[in-house]
Amino acid sequence: MILKNANILDLKTGTVQTGMDIAITGDTITAIGVELHSDDKDYRDMSHRLVTPTFTNGHTHLGMAMMRGYGDDFALQTWLETKIWPFEAKLTSEDIYWASKLSLLENLYSGVGTIVDMYDSVGYVVQAGRELGMKGLYGKGVMDLSGDGDKKLQRFVKDYTTYGNANQRVILAPHSVYTCSESFLKDCLELGTTYGGVLHTHVLETEKEKEDFETAHGMSVVDYFGELGYLDVPLVAAHCVHMTERDINTVKGCPFIPVHNPVSNLKLGSGVAPVGRWLGEGIDFLFGTDSVASNNNQNLIKELQVGTLVAKNAWGPETIGSLDMLRRAFDFGDVLGFNHGGVDVGKKADLICFDLESLHFTPANSLLSALTYSADIGDITDVLIDGEYKVKDRESCFDDEQVRYEVSTRTRRILNEV
Repeated sequence: MILKNANILDLKTGTVQTGMDIAITGDTITAIGVELHSDDKDYRDMSHRLVTPTFTNGHTHLGMAMMRGYGDDFALQTWLETKIWPFEAKLTSEDIYWASKLSLLENLYSGVGTIVDMYDSVGYVVQAGRELGMKGLYGKGVMDLSGDGDKKLQRFVKDYTTYGNANQRVILAPHSVYTCSESFLKDCLELGTTYGGVLHTHVLETEKEKEDFETAHGMSVVDYFGELGYLDVPLVAAHCVHMTERDINTVKGCPFIPVHNPVSNLKLGSGVAPVGRWLGEGIDFLFGTDSVASNNNQNLIKELQVGTLVAKNAWGPETIGSLDMLRRAFDFGDVLGFNHGGVDVGKKADLICFDLESLHFTPANSLLSALTYSADIGDITDVLIDGEYKVKDRESCFDDEQVRYEVSTRTRRILNEV
C-alpha cells in the first residue's frame, strides 16, 4: 500500500513534509519519498491529508462505559463509594466485554491506536481489543480490600499466560495505595515484574489522598513507592496531580511514566498535574482520558487541547509548547515500547489521516497549532493500525450498532438492580 502525496508531521523537527509518499508493507512503514511505486497497485491519494502517528491513551478504565453520566458532580471518594463501586458489583464479565468494546471504539474514532487500561475480567477486555486490533497494556486491576488478594494474583498469572500477546499485553495494575495493603503491593511488584514487566497504578490523584497517606505513614506516596521498589521498574502512574518538587526530583531518572488526565481531574475537582515541571526536568509523560464515568468520553484530542490549555494557565504560555504536548500525545518517546509514535521508516504503520480541507485547518498557518488547539474528531478521515484500516473515509470498519445495543440493554438491567 502507498499513501500518495501526503503531508507528514515530523515530530523530530516539528515540521510538515509535503507531497510525500508513504509505503506500507504488512504492519510497517517501509519507505517514505517521492513517486514511490507498489507492485500491488494499492494507492490512496492523500493530497489534502495530514498524516500523523496514532494517539496513545495512557490511562483508562474501558469496562466502565455503562457508567457514563451515572454519578456526576461528586468528589472522587464519594463518587467511588456511593455510585461506582455499587454499580460495578453488578457487572458480569460479558458486560465488561461489551462496555470495553464501546470504549475502544470511542478511542479509535478519536485517533487512538494504543491504550493503557486498568480493569477486571482482563481476558474479556483483551478479547475486545484483539477483535478491534487495538494495541495496549491491558491491566488486570486489583485491590485487596475484600481480603482475597492472593486469589486475584493467582488469577492474574493465569490471565497473563492465557490472553497476553505482543499487541495486547497483559500487565498487573494494583489500584492505589488506599485500596492495596503494603504486603499486597509487594506481592504485586514481584509478580508484575515477572509477568509483563510493567505496572500501572493511580498516584496522588487528590489532595485528600496525599494528606491521608502522609498522616498515616509519615512519608509521601512517592517515597513509599520508592521504598517498596516500584520506582525501579516501569510504572505507568495515572494522574500524579499532587506531586511535590521533592517527588519530581525523586522520580527523575526512574522508569516512572506519569499520565496527564486533565478532563477527569478537572471534572472531579482534583487539580492540575505539574506538567510544566515534568517538561522542565525531562520527565516523559502520556495523556489519558480516565474512564467515561469520570470524563465523560474517550476523546484524546480533547485531552490534548484541554491539557495544553490548563498547563499554559498554570505554567505560562511560553513554557508549554504545541510540539512538546503533541510528542506526549503521540508517545513520540515510545515509552510503552510498541515501536510507534512517528511517521518514519521502520515504525509500525499506526497512522491518523486528518482532513486539511476541514474548517478547523483553514487557513493552514500552522498545522502543529491546528492539531493542538482546533482539530476535532470529525476531521479524522482514516485510522490505520499495523497497516490495516480501522476507519476508512470516515466510515467505521466495525458493527457499531450491535455494540450500542448491547451496552444500552445491559445498562438498563443494572440500573434496575442498583
